[in-house]
Amino acid sequence: MNRGALVGFEADSTRQASQVAVPIAAIGIIIAVAIQSNLALKFSKQLLAGTGGTLLGATGLIVLGCLVMGMGLLTVAA
Repeated sequence: MNRGALVGFEADSTRQASQVAVPIAAIGIIIAVAIQSNLALKFSKQLLAGTGGTLLGATGLIVLGCLVMGMGLLTVAA
């Protein structure tokens, strides 16, 4: 392995790591804001009120939300 191949390997691995790290960091910031602002608690109350308190209905809406939110992420990050 020569020096040029090593530099190319480092550049590729850095690029791939940043493609995974940036979306995960953004999701972490969004989750922290939702928790600190009580948005997560308000969302869960509205979710239960909208489904009439049934577990099956709430699970269905949560699955749908996870599918929609996961569509924009890379496979590794999702």
